Amino acid sequence: MAVVIKLFEQGGSVTRKDLLRVIRSVYDPLEFLAPFLIRSKVIFQEECKRKKGWDEAISDSSEVQWRQWLVELTHLTDFRIPRCYDPRSGKGMSFQLHHFCDPSQVAYGVVSYLRISDGTRDVRCAFVYGKAKLASLKQLTIPRLELCAAALAVKVDKPLRHELSADVGGSIFWTDSVIVLQYIRNTERWFHTFVASRVAAIHKQSEVTQWRHVGSILNPADDAT
Repeated sequence: MAVVIKLFEQGGSVTRKDLLRVIRSVYDPLEFLAPFLIRSKVIFQEECKRKKGWDEAISDSSEVQWRQWLVELTHLTDFRIPRCYDPRSGKGMSFQLHHFCDPSQVAYGVVSYLRISDGTRDVRCAFVYGKAKLASLKQLTIPRLELCAAALAVKVDKPLRHELSADVGGSIFWTDSVIVLQYIRNTERWFHTFVASRVAAIHKQSEVTQWRHVGSILNPADDAT
């Protein structure tokens, strides 16, 4: 936060170098703040598209967005999140990982939850991990971005299962894209390289039966995009 305060005190123009310095100063390994941090990265990417130098002032519109983001950044000192997945203990507990993925034209993301059940109707869900990535500078269609988000979902599943001390029984993947589900369920048709490589990665790290559809309005990964 010291960097942010210093920037406020200095005033003057803001450069791409200032943007990158602040973005990289936020330590968030589990990406709890992914929906918030991705906004700053979008601003940075927009300035990269303008091909200005590192020490040149950013555009007026970007600076307005950036300074508003800095104001909100200072509020993170009050951010808290419970780190205990489940206070209960005992035999008969079962665990599942549920991964939700979603894209937009500027970014795509994944959010993962741990579902804990004690064999009764009492079920708890805990936020475990989030991930948001900028879309490529080369414009991609929404179906292709949805496929990128699905590939990211299977990529984060393995390390989470390895790091969690709980005995995770299975993983479920959720997408609001019917097209992605059709890609995954199709094992006969040949696709272009972009689609084929990502479908192959999904098939390698997950089973078709693990993939489910979720309505867009109920998809929590939408917050990151």
